[in-house]
Amino acid sequence: MLFFTIPFQTAQQLQAEYDERRRRLNYTYHMYAGFTYDAAWSIAVMLNKSIPRLRSKNKTLETVEYGDKEVAEIMTDILFRTDFWGMSVCKVVLV
Repeated sequence: MLFFTIPFQTAQQLQAEYDERRRRLNYTYHMYAGFTYDAAWSIAVMLNKSIPRLRSKNKTLETVEYGDKEVAEIMTDILFRTDFWGMSVCKVVLV
């Protein structure tokens, strides 16, 4: 299982950075911002980790076709094995 904090900061540091940028840019708070951030990182990690597995099947990210069940299984497996402390955990930790 993959375990790390993205981008190697604690959830509290990520939340503080988000809050500071939000205030500085005069943006409103959105309760799902942390989940969106974590989802984007999850997909990035999955795509990166899929490269060698796709290569072993003579496929690349550039040549994958929509609806390829073998690729879907590879990517689903990687996502299920990915675990990290991101911004969304901050809501659990700080509440």
